[in-house]
This record gives sequence, C-alpha cells and structure tokens, in this order.
Amino acid sequence: MMAQKRMVWVLWSIGRSSAHRHAFIPMSGHSSSSPIIQKPPPLHSENESLLENLSSMGVDLNMARRRQPGVLRKLLTNEQGLAQFLMSKGADQETIASIISRFPRSITRSCEHLEERWKLWRNIFKNDSEVVGILSRSPESFFRSSDNENLQENITFLRSLGITPKDLHRLLTTAPRTFSNSVELNRNMVELLQSICLSLGGKDHEHFAKTIISKNLYILIRSTNRVKANVNFLLSSLTLSQAEALLLLQSHGAQILDLSHESLKRNFKNLQVKLQCLGCSKADFKKMILNYSLMLFISSERLNEKLDCLMDAGIHIHQIIQKPKVLDFSLDILNQRLQDLSRLGYDFQKNGIAVLDSSKKRFHAKIERLGPLEMESAAVEVEKGAAAIKQQFLTSKENFYAFLESGCTGGKDDEANKEEPSEEPEQKRMKMDKDEERKEKRKMRGQNKSRPHTKPQSYEDRRLCPSITRERETKCVFGEKCRFLHDVSEYMSGKPEDLGDQCHLYNTFGKCHYGLTCRFAKAHISPDLKNMVKEDLHKHSTDNETVRNHLDKELQKRLRKKQVEFTGAEAYLKTIIRGKKPEKKSTDECTEENHSRTPNPTTDAPDDQETQQEDDRSAPVKTTGPITDEDIIKLRPCEKKQVDFTDKLYLAPLTTCGNLPFRRICKRFGADITCGEMAMCTNLLQGQSSEWALLKRHHTEDLFGVQLEGCFPDSMTRCAELLNQNIDVDFVDINSGCPIDLVYKKGGGCGLMTRSTKFEQIVKGMNSVLDVPLTVKIRTGVHQNSNTAHKLIPELKNWGVSMITLHGRSREQRYTKQADWEYINTCSNLAAPVPLFGNGDILSYEDAMKARETDVSGIMIARGALIKPWLFTEIKENRHWDISSGERLDILRDFTNNGLEHWGSDTQGVEKTRNFLLEWLSFLCRYIPVGLLERPPQKINERPPFYMGRDYLESLMASQHVGDWVKISEMLLGPVPKTFSFLPKHKANAYK
Repeated sequence: MMAQKRMVWVLWSIGRSSAHRHAFIPMSGHSSSSPIIQKPPPLHSENESLLENLSSMGVDLNMARRRQPGVLRKLLTNEQGLAQFLMSKGADQETIASIISRFPRSITRSCEHLEERWKLWRNIFKNDSEVVGILSRSPESFFRSSDNENLQENITFLRSLGITPKDLHRLLTTAPRTFSNSVELNRNMVELLQSICLSLGGKDHEHFAKTIISKNLYILIRSTNRVKANVNFLLSSLTLSQAEALLLLQSHGAQILDLSHESLKRNFKNLQVKLQCLGCSKADFKKMILNYSLMLFISSERLNEKLDCLMDAGIHIHQIIQKPKVLDFSLDILNQRLQDLSRLGYDFQKNGIAVLDSSKKRFHAKIERLGPLEMESAAVEVEKGAAAIKQQFLTSKENFYAFLESGCTGGKDDEANKEEPSEEPEQKRMKMDKDEERKEKRKMRGQNKSRPHTKPQSYEDRRLCPSITRERETKCVFGEKCRFLHDVSEYMSGKPEDLGDQCHLYNTFGKCHYGLTCRFAKAHISPDLKNMVKEDLHKHSTDNETVRNHLDKELQKRLRKKQVEFTGAEAYLKTIIRGKKPEKKSTDECTEENHSRTPNPTTDAPDDQETQQEDDRSAPVKTTGPITDEDIIKLRPCEKKQVDFTDKLYLAPLTTCGNLPFRRICKRFGADITCGEMAMCTNLLQGQSSEWALLKRHHTEDLFGVQLEGCFPDSMTRCAELLNQNIDVDFVDINSGCPIDLVYKKGGGCGLMTRSTKFEQIVKGMNSVLDVPLTVKIRTGVHQNSNTAHKLIPELKNWGVSMITLHGRSREQRYTKQADWEYINTCSNLAAPVPLFGNGDILSYEDAMKARETDVSGIMIARGALIKPWLFTEIKENRHWDISSGERLDILRDFTNNGLEHWGSDTQGVEKTRNFLLEWLSFLCRYIPVGLLERPPQKINERPPFYMGRDYLESLMASQHVGDWVKISEMLLGPVPKTFSFLPKHKANAYK
C-alpha cells in the first residue's frame, strides 16, 4: 500500500511540473530552475494546479464542472499538449478554450492519439480548417470516443455500403456523432434497413439502405427502436402494399423515419381526423401521405390553420390532396397569395391551385400576365411596409426596368438584364424542379455568410515589381526569384487602358506613388516613362500626415514572433488567477495624491503621441530605490483622458461599409464622433495587416475611437494595452452587441451580455491598461421579449465604463422590429451619470428630435447614415434635404476619390474601391427623394416600391438590381474588368 501511494506521488509531481513548464501564464513565485514541491490534492477534490492551468488558458471552469466534473480531479492530463496540437492545426486560443470548456475530457487524450485520429478525419476533409470548424461546433464528435480503430472501422464500413466521399463529408459535417458510435450500432441500423427492404420484397437491399441514409443523414444517430416503430406504424396505419412502402421509404418518407414516435403518431392522427371531418375517405388520406409525407412534420395547430386558410378561399380539399406541397409554404405567404388572386377574381375550381405551388418569381409573373394594371393599382393600396409615394411617380416593375434599359448605352449589363432585371443574370441560373427551386430560394435569403471574395489583385495577371513602381535606387532584393515583372516595356504592352486623364492623387498630393501602375498614369508619366512630381505640393503633403495609426513593420514582426511584452495586462491577469481584487480609490483621493505621484520611467523611446500625453501629465522624475506600490504605476480614473460625449451625433462602427473613405463623407456632413469598424482582438495580436487597417484614422476625425471584439479577458486586455501604446485614439469601444452567429457562438458580441463574470473581467482589465475612456455597445438583450440591459447597465457603471450605447433591439430581433425607445429611455435613467447613447431607426431629423425627447445623452446613427449620409446635416439644421441626383453622384465621386487615396490608384486599389462602393450602393438605393414622398419623412423600415425618378440618374439610383449599381460605378471608375464578379452581403442580388 505504501509503495502504491509513493508511485501516485511521483506520477503526480511529474505530470504537474510538466504542465507548468508549458502553461500559457507561468506560475509566479517559483523559478523555472528549482523543482516545485507540492502536496497532492486530497481524494475526491479538484486539482488546484490543473484549475490554474485551465484558467490561464481561458477555459470556463464553471461550464467544465457542469459537463464533466470528474476530469478536474485527475492528476495526469495533457491540456498543454492538446493546446499545442490544435494550434498547429490552425485553431486559436479562444477556440481551444471553448473546446475544453464544453468537453473537458479532451485534455485526457495523448498527442499520439490526437495525431492518429486527425489523420483519419483528414481522409474525409480537404484541409485542417474544416476539421477545426467541426471541433469548434461539436467537440464531442472528435473527443467523445477514444477508440481510433472504431473510427477507422466506421469509415470503412460506410464506404463498403457504397456511400460516396461527398456523402461521407456531408455526414461527418452534419451528423459527426455517427462516427463516434460503435461500429455495431451503425451496422445494426444498416442491417435493420436492409431487413426492412427484404421483408417488403425488395431485391437490392444495399441500395435501399444507402438511399435512405443519403436522404436522411441523421438516421444513423437515432435508435433502431425508433426507426422500427415508425416504419411499423406507417405500414400498419396506411395498409400499404410492398411496392408502395418501398417507394414511400426511398422518397419523402426517409426524412420522417427519425421523427420522434410520439410526434409522428400525434401529427398523423390529427391529419387523419381533420380529413375525415372534411369528408375524405381513407384512400384520400393515404394518397395525400404518399404524395407528400413531409407534411407529418407540420404541427397539428399549424396544419389546421393552413387547411382552414385554403378552404376559406374556396379551394376544395381534393385539390389540396392532389397538390399537398402547397402546405409547405408559410401561412403568411399563403394568405398574401390568396389575397392577390382574389383581387383578380381567380377561379380555383376552374384553373386549379398549381399557381400557389410555385416559386416567388413564377407567381409574380403569373399575376402580371393575369392583370398587370389591376395588380399595380392594388399593390399601392394594400401592400404592407411600402413607403407612400406620389401617384404620378409610381410604376410597375416591368416598366421601371424597361425605362432603365432604354436609357443605357449597351454592353455587358444589358445582356444580363434582358429577361429578368431584378434577378440573377442568365449564366448564374440553374434549371431545377419546383421543389428544388423553392429550397434554393429559401437558401438565398439573409446574408452571404461564406461568400467567395474575389481578390482585387486577381484582375491583373502581370504586376510590376514595387522596386520599379516606387523608383527605388536599390535593385529588387528577391532578384531572379521575384514573382513580379521587371521589364517595363513588357508591362506597358499588356497594361489595361487608363481610366481617365486626371489622377486624383497627383493633383492632391503632388505625387502618385503608384507610378506606372496607376490607372490614371497619363496625367503624371513623362514620355520617357518617369513619374513626375509637383515639388511644392508634394513637400506640403509630406509634412502634413493625413492618415495615422499605421502598423509598424517592426511591431508586426514582434507580434508574429510573440515577442511583445504586456506587463500591465499580465499584472491584471495574475489578480484574476489569484482571486485578488484591486483596491478602488475615490476621485478625491486621486486628486490629493496626484501632486505626489511619481511616474514609472520606461526604457523604450516614446513616440510623438506618447510624449504629448506625458507632457499633458506631470513631467517624469528620476527615482531611486524599488517601487512596490502597484497603484503608483498605472493611471487612476481621474488622470485618464476625458472626452465630452454629451449631445453628439455618433456614426456607428459599421462592418464593411464603415471604412475610412465613408467616414470622411459622414464627417463632412456633420458627424461628431466616428469609430472604426469592428476589429477582432486575436487578429490584432497576431499582427494581421488587414485587421490593423481597420484602426486607421484620418486627420479630419477629431473625435475617433476603435471597436474591439473578443470574449476572453486575457486577449482583450493585451490588445487594449497594445493599442494604448501604439495608436492614437480618443476612446476604445467593446462590441457586446454583434448578433452574427460567428461571433455570438464563441461568446463574443451579444454573448458577453450572458457572461457577466467574463464581461466584468474584460472591462476592468482593459480599463487598467488604457489611458483613454472605455465605452461599451450593447443590445436590449439576446432573446426577444426578454430584455436584460437594465440589469447589466448598473454593473457596467460599477465596472468603470465611460459611456454606454444601447441598440433598441435584441439579438433575435435583428432589424425585423422597431427599436424600443421607451426601454432606451428607462435604461438611460439607470445609467446616469454615465452617458448613454440611443441607437435604432433614425432616418430623419424628426426621428432624431423624438429620440432627443428621451433622457439619452446622444444619438448613434447606423443604417440611416448608409442610406443618406447627409442625415447629419438634416439633424443639425432641422430640415428635410431634397437632394438632387447630381448632388448624390458628387457624393459618390468624393467617396471614390477617398477610396483611391486609401486603397490606391492601381488596378488593385481601383477594384477594391469599386467593391466597397457597390456594397454602399446596396443601402443607398433604399433612399426615396423627399420630393416624391406622399407624406415625408421616409421611415427606415419602409421599403421603396417601384417608382420613376425626376430624371434618369435618379431612377437609376433607385434600382435594387446589382447590375445597375455596376453601371453607376462605371460612371466613376471606368469599365469593370472582363472577369469581374461581385456578390453583395445579401443573397438576393448578385452580379457576375
């Protein structure tokens, strides 16, 4: 017994010391050279050393305790090996922490086991990132089973059934638990399906099983008892012949086999009773199920509502039995279609109900053929959510696009618009049956979450080497290995034609740094192919820096090599690990001690901004002896930079569209506060140039902040310290309102509102390292009709935020409901004296006046600025601005000039500017000129009907077809490249 205890002691000491050597945050109080002597944890208690390790990695210990508490008592674990393995496969620290939090048993897997299992998964997936994506969504699918042989046997078994690699990929993506089941379970399911086939007289039982699995991937993770019960119930209740049963199970019926048995019986019984009440026979009921068995997924209440709706419209039940797919549409769509057909006097008994079972496009085409004039006038009267426009400007969709086509000059876009201007061009359409087309239409709603981005540099096959473009005296450092051209004559022979005679960069700054590659090069390239310079103008522009917050190359190298020190962040994070709370001091105490405060001298040379900040505070005093008081080292709240947010107009941080060129437009029209686009803290800490570009600040932005997104205190605090030392901002904002799934599911954005402990640690940590105010943007809550902001705001005050912005909608609402300004007013009273800005549905100065009647300190404007950036002027001058189409085109021209300054005037810069312009035009087209409105002002949730503008350009700007947006871009940036393609954020529009 004593020998066994001694062996446990030795193993525990070795395991824990190994873990400490590789910890994310080293344990303080011990040197790395001296051994750590600790007592093993008591029996049945948690391993404190393991808890410290996991906490330093960002693991949610409370979640881990709920999921698998026994893991936290283990003496030998491999958390650091797991982290290093996943990092080598492309996973970030947040993903690793999330995986361990949700499936703690993952830290018990050895590196050899992980490597072997990863290879098995990679036989199905194309790259490591796909596997990491599955793990972040469902970690148990990878770690649940430790039997790699079982996984290999599962893959071999499924392949032996004839399942293709594509189906295997889909199976592992949508139902990964299939592969963690034992082979016997999967084999039992397949054998069950094969036995069902044989019992029904089927000949090819292997094909039968494969067909059902490919149509319903989730069936393998269901119990055989459920599937057997459902099959027996259908066979006995419908009295099917063997041929009918085989046909049903290999078509729609395959998808209802994994439905819970109670739900299947309940929905089946309800449908049967309903049809009997309507006078249908058993044969009618059987026919309906065979035609479309998926209706058994519809709940009893919803099915009754749909049948009653159709019957009230004069449709006979036998017509529904013949066309049961009509029940697959939502109740709202059915009601709207029935109203449209009723206005035209459509006779369902004579013409049938096939028109109801059609795609949206085909239905509207049918309506227009039946009576376009009557429908046009009726739509104006009854259409919900449409803005009221004067009658003389209204038109039909067909006439609107015919007018635009008549005024264009011809070319590629006309061919794309001939058949159906408001849909995708012909080359993007795919022919499909009705059922597939309806599913495709459903898929094309919402955002393009994984849209392919065409890189602007792909439009230029041969690019000139930067050493020649910038006319450097030294030769290219890459020599013969350089992938760019060095022959100027060869480059010029294949260079596309210039887009104009005047170069905006040359005229503004005296020199265009893009030289020969500039698409307006004829303005500044001499006959001997030299780049000309206006010396006086160039000297003036060089002396006055217009854009700040560039990423220093040396800093980028240090970030990528993880050589940047975060002393302030590390000091704070240690207080979290130890459970130590820093002492709070009042403002009066800070004022009294301010005169005697001695700053901590630094060894690094400060930049101009840091020097200026030091001058604003006390001058550095040389001290002797050690300084141990932590309160002397960091700034106290009374010493931080103060910003007056009161009664300002705040341009919201807007992803994609809120770029620097757009902010310059809004600043010119009167925006007081601007903020950069949401930046991911992990990407900033990795030194990604594309993420650091979001922090750039134009010199006209006099009150500017940056917005950070993250979900862990370590990364957010380090990022705040990094930005505090290297960029010039007036405040830093925490994004805790982002609703998108990619951010929310990781615990960021709106997810922070539900993780108060992490949220508190993030706010306090960032405050401890920032010299500027820290602000927070939140929503009313996560779930609809369940507001939580009023509970969070008092906590935010105590945590030390300087300003709160509240969007008057929950995450679930997105933009489908109106913003709740009454609730915003309630929250503003709770926030006092901390300023609270309200956000939501501001599109006119009248909306702003109503918002200011509440107790908010200011207004944040988001979509309203995208639809009409001159809104800031309207609010400050208290008027409606009936802006002309020519003035709006001038605004777009200013944006393109700003874009050429920001992204460049070469092909890459021009096409990048064009892409961002097209993204913005997807919002600008929603604007309705004031002079056309029946009752100004326009409301933000009112969609514009088809109308003719007061001139051709105004009509073109009202088009919601992306091909017309491209025409507008060609007015400003010349013709698009031959291989140009554009896919906006919303799936309803596309151009290729």
